[in-house]
Amino acid sequence: MSDAASPEARDSVPIRVLAGLFFLSGAATLGYEIVWAHELSLVFGGTTVGVAYVTALFMGGLGIGGAIGARLVPHIRRPLRAYGVIEGVLSLAAIASILLLPSLRWVRSTPLAHLGAAALVLPCTVLMGTTLPVLVEAVSGRLGVALGWLYGLNTLGAVAGVVLTGLVAVGALGFRAAGLCLAGLGLFVAATAYLGGRHVGRAERPVDEVGRPTRPAWLLPAFATGFAGLAAEVLWTRALITEFNASTYAFSLILAVFLAGLAIGAAAAGRAMAAGAGALRLTGITQLLCAALVVFAPELLRLAESMLPGYVGVRQVTGLDIWLSTIGVGLARTTVAVFPAAFLMGWSFPLLCQIYAGAERGTAVGRFVAINTGGAVVGALAAHFVLLPLLGVGGGFQLVGAVLGLVGAAAFYASDRRLALLAAFPLALAVLRPAAPPFLGRGVAKHRVLMVDEGVQDTTAVVELSFEGMEGVRHIFANGIAYAGDGPAARRYMYLLGHLPALAARGQRRALVICAGTGQTVAAVARHDIAHIDLVDISPVVHRTLPFFHKTNDDVLQNPRVQLHIEDGRRFAAMAEPGSYDVITLEPPPARAAAVASLYSTTFYAHIATLLAEGGAAAQWLPLHGMTGPELDMLTRSFAEVFPQARFVLLNPDEGALLAIRGAGAPPETYESRLKRPSVHEQLTSIEVPDPRALPSSSHLGERVGPGVVVTDDHPRIEYFAADLEWSTPASERDAQRAFLQRMLAPRTTPASP
Repeated sequence: MSDAASPEARDSVPIRVLAGLFFLSGAATLGYEIVWAHELSLVFGGTTVGVAYVTALFMGGLGIGGAIGARLVPHIRRPLRAYGVIEGVLSLAAIASILLLPSLRWVRSTPLAHLGAAALVLPCTVLMGTTLPVLVEAVSGRLGVALGWLYGLNTLGAVAGVVLTGLVAVGALGFRAAGLCLAGLGLFVAATAYLGGRHVGRAERPVDEVGRPTRPAWLLPAFATGFAGLAAEVLWTRALITEFNASTYAFSLILAVFLAGLAIGAAAAGRAMAAGAGALRLTGITQLLCAALVVFAPELLRLAESMLPGYVGVRQVTGLDIWLSTIGVGLARTTVAVFPAAFLMGWSFPLLCQIYAGAERGTAVGRFVAINTGGAVVGALAAHFVLLPLLGVGGGFQLVGAVLGLVGAAAFYASDRRLALLAAFPLALAVLRPAAPPFLGRGVAKHRVLMVDEGVQDTTAVVELSFEGMEGVRHIFANGIAYAGDGPAARRYMYLLGHLPALAARGQRRALVICAGTGQTVAAVARHDIAHIDLVDISPVVHRTLPFFHKTNDDVLQNPRVQLHIEDGRRFAAMAEPGSYDVITLEPPPARAAAVASLYSTTFYAHIATLLAEGGAAAQWLPLHGMTGPELDMLTRSFAEVFPQARFVLLNPDEGALLAIRGAGAPPETYESRLKRPSVHEQLTSIEVPDPRALPSSSHLGERVGPGVVVTDDHPRIEYFAADLEWSTPASERDAQRAFLQRMLAPRTTPASP
């Protein structure tokens, strides 16, 4: 098609209208990504390698789309109408991905699963990447001003998408319904742009842009700012998540504040250029200030906590009013810590694109998007796999600050070489100041830290408690949550989680333990005559943490019958052969933690049932603390829906177990002989439970909790729990726990026959 637009296609559309459409598009885009990230975590697991592949699909697709858009725009006569077509195809492709991605969850071939995910997601993200270079062709005025509006409002729309999808829609509707609603929004944008773009041609260029050549050297700062932005976002998340119990809502808040800063910064850059400010000098000022803020990010993070003290986790949230208060405090802390630097980062995209771009604005924007997004991919991967393991959060911030300082220095050098000396301050800070100590969370304070690992998966610490009467007790903290310890109560329930299914199963050929913790549960399983035990944990640091608990876990890593697998437990189960295990024990992190609901879902339990051999037994940890009564009912109901004959066993006042047997388990004489095994008898006696059959227990769980909602892969209510909270919940956590136990352990009455 010819570059020239026909006379009837010369009408213009106000930039605010185009930006409004791009706002809605941004909301749909981030909403899609939340849905896709969930589905792909079920396909590839929640390991950092899986997250890296998902990041590559998202950001890599945007970069490819930008490169395609650069080649496409010279041939488009009506860019607004072309944008409508792209949004329409994108929405239809998104619908297909939302409906078909769940079919990949149990694909046994990893290469086939990767190809399937790429085939469903990559076309969508590529189409997303083409939208900005196409739409910018319909906007008159200076390129930097147009980009400030378009990029800023698109990113602000992304904030709305994160908030509405991550905090509201998924909890209320589930992932599939939320995704389809987003696709409906995308189709509305597509129809509006297509119908409104019938007579809108390519915008005329300002005089100062006509015939201007591109400046290829400025693609390097484009890459650098993309790198710095995504790397900093990863580092901020790792530091802040330790304060918020690693909940899904915390991840959504951090991302929303980061995106809001980018959006408002981009809009501010557009306004500044509209007022005649020079792009080079503005780039130098904003990026040097940003470099200083990033270098001092650890101090800002700790300032945010001191300014807004108090508990902001989710484990004590029992009502919607408390949840809103928690979200408000978390939002305020995140804003203090993240927003100032993110705001200055937002200036870089429109400013640098204005400096780089020549007369062919859409083509230049496409190239710029491709390079900037490529830097973002590298930044996200480098933060996970290089910066965190080698430098930690504090050192990572210093390196990112140095990168931004170099961008600012380059901009000053190009405008006034004398001003480049201003970059010496943030660069010197980045290089010379000592790295900040690790962010371990409030729970670690005042205790003796034995080990810290700021690794690719989590920030993990082993601490020795200093409470009176608890001296010498050790705990593992991961991202600020106390996951496991070796105190008397913890030893009791973890040993029992291993012994209950091992005693009850008919056979003892193979066992599967998902989640290592302190190793006490697998140690209990290993005291039985089981030929092979698969221990599965997602964290690569378990090799370092387990030796700290050698006194209570029997040095389990040295046991030749135990094979440790660093893998997502759900993905490992998907790869296992049906009927291959006699004993299975499940001890995932607390149910409200992010990305954990898939290990409490009916879909997962149904697959666990297929892994059990005839007569096999499975035990699921049931935490009785930190949740409401309806949540305890929901978790129990989910297990009982797959295992109707399951039993509830009270392990200690704060922990229970759900025990299921496939068919007939061990006969009484076999159970008795296993109890008398010296290693088993010794350990059970040490926790004062010589015979677990004497523990309080009950059956007919479905009748006790009654009908109601369950946790599913599509609707993980226990993770997105706010939708089920009442405005005010009078029952305290202890009252809810007490009421649940009364229902579970009360004598069952059989209705009289008529």
